[in-house]
Amino acid sequence: MLRVVKNAVGIQRPMPASGRLKAEEGAYGKVGNSLRLLSFMVEFDSMISQHALHFAQVGFTVVAEITADVFGSRSQQHRKDRLTALQVGRFMDILNVHGSSASSVRHLGHEDRKGCIAKKAMMQPFLWYNVIVQKQNPQEHYTAYQLKLPVEIEKIIEISDPVYSFSEVMDHIDLNKYLTIEERRSGRPRYDQKTLLKIILFAFMENGYASVREIKKYCKTDIRYMWLLQDNPPPSHMTIDNFMNKTMLENIDRIFADVNEYIFQKEQVDLNHVYIDGTKISANAGKYSWVWKKSCEKNRIKLFAKITELLENMNAGTALLGVKFDIREEYAIEYLEGILKKYTELVGFDHGKAVHGKGNHKTSEQRLIEKLSEYIERLKKYAERIKICGNDRNSYSKTDHDATFMRMKRDHMGNDQLLPGYNIQCAVCDGFIAAFDVYQYASDMDCFQPLMDRFQSLYGQYPEYPVADAGYGSYNNYLYCEEHGMEKFMKFTMYEKESKNEKYRNDPYRAVNFPINESGLPVCPNGKEFHFIYSRPVRGNKYGRTEEYFQCEDCSGCPHKEKCCKCKGNRIVRLNEELTQFHAEVLNNLNSIHGALLRMNRSIQSEGTFGTIKWNRSYIRARRRGIKSLFLEFGMISCGFKLHFVHGISPPTCLLYFVIRFFRFMLLFCNINKPEPP
Repeated sequence: MLRVVKNAVGIQRPMPASGRLKAEEGAYGKVGNSLRLLSFMVEFDSMISQHALHFAQVGFTVVAEITADVFGSRSQQHRKDRLTALQVGRFMDILNVHGSSASSVRHLGHEDRKGCIAKKAMMQPFLWYNVIVQKQNPQEHYTAYQLKLPVEIEKIIEISDPVYSFSEVMDHIDLNKYLTIEERRSGRPRYDQKTLLKIILFAFMENGYASVREIKKYCKTDIRYMWLLQDNPPPSHMTIDNFMNKTMLENIDRIFADVNEYIFQKEQVDLNHVYIDGTKISANAGKYSWVWKKSCEKNRIKLFAKITELLENMNAGTALLGVKFDIREEYAIEYLEGILKKYTELVGFDHGKAVHGKGNHKTSEQRLIEKLSEYIERLKKYAERIKICGNDRNSYSKTDHDATFMRMKRDHMGNDQLLPGYNIQCAVCDGFIAAFDVYQYASDMDCFQPLMDRFQSLYGQYPEYPVADAGYGSYNNYLYCEEHGMEKFMKFTMYEKESKNEKYRNDPYRAVNFPINESGLPVCPNGKEFHFIYSRPVRGNKYGRTEEYFQCEDCSGCPHKEKCCKCKGNRIVRLNEELTQFHAEVLNNLNSIHGALLRMNRSIQSEGTFGTIKWNRSYIRARRRGIKSLFLEFGMISCGFKLHFVHGISPPTCLLYFVIRFFRFMLLFCNINKPEPP
């Protein structure tokens, strides 16, 4: 069948068909299997060669499509038989055009399978000719649309194409250290892994994200990928996928670091100023597949009460046997399984004689045993779900256990979205992604410290100026910056109000604005002292942060009571002197000229990076499942983003190039003229 399809290519007719021949072509047309048949008649049979020449003169058309009549069945044998019948019908039609009646052969294309097999036997000589002629004269019949490429494909690729910028970076990186070297004694030879790595990274560079089937398609249709293949055949999608999931999954960190090392050295990237931001990406999981940790804990407590009631019923039945099971507030699964086994032996219950279904009366012992078995299975389910959540998460998705349910930004209808997702964090330096990581935390505050640790592991240093928005400003992060020699340029929650609202900032009734007397106690506007009550550690604080609670000595009859507080008794305030000092330092840093430049640059670089990845490069949802697979996915996207960014800023006429250089110069000027701290 494939041979007939390949041979059935269209030929240009010298003149249009007319009359009966056109009608015959409509009846039997759209079958491109007559080219070899006409050649056979011209070559070997002088009797019918005249008929063949006549058909060529009047414009007989050989169509290069097989009709739905041939391919209407899924059976390969049936398609072959139908095609043979149409061959015979065309041949008989040729013989009967000049005198013979064609009415007897017009029905040949619609005969049943048995008749088609008989006509197939008649056509064996013609089918044999197809094979012989094709092998002897392979170029006798060719398509008019054959593609002829030059020996050097590079000649037809433009000199400004991104593939050259990509090749320049790849040529300066030792790719052998990422590749696995295994000796194979059997099977097919391994595909060249260097080539696979290049085409994958180039696909992510060009498209932002590319699936394995899209990469396979590019290798067959895009001349730039053909140039990167270097005479290697296009790989299959399974070859690309296996290489990603095995080799690249283990080495994406090293690939990312080596690409950064070359680019940062070439572009002289400033690693002291780092702009941090994060975004939430929807996971490849079901919207309504949530499991909540608190719900499991509450249901488990309710189940403990039901188990207690069940054990009391068991004890009532085993009292005559002198056996009593212990009643507890919480029950371990192993303890309940032991009770179930012992109770089954005591009552002599045989599982093979258990009755089920409508109309069957169960014994009380069977009901108790089945109920306890059901409770044990439910406890196992709750324990497994709580274990999956862990200590730091409150939920997960049933279809992707690593995904956490978190609030996404509003959609186009203004609705808040509670979806399974991941928190992707990026540290950007001069427009390049210097470090990234994928987290399961919904809050950005918990992501700052591990991101900075990752930055230090990549470059051997902490940035001097980490700049972030108010989502990262917390006591833990400020203290972390203090310990590792980093300046505090991260906003806190009330930064905008304190910096822009002078009335709020200088409010005399705020506890942080209370003056401190000689005894170290705050004093209210009425002149009353606040006495220390107790101190309490802040929940969830890893650095041991504590808050001091103070109570006013007397608020009765105070003329400022309505403006000061709304409590009935004496006012109680909580203060943290160290946190108050951190906030004052952050306000001083961000309101300076240096801080204003950093805040402006952060909105351009960090937020602009995510904007480009999401909307210009069409990555708004995770394609893979699992935090490790998503790390690989975003690692390839980050490498592609940097490579594309290098190509974009290479010309000195690029506007972004001048913007980055301008900010770098201004920041350097501010650092030189920065006043020394008192």
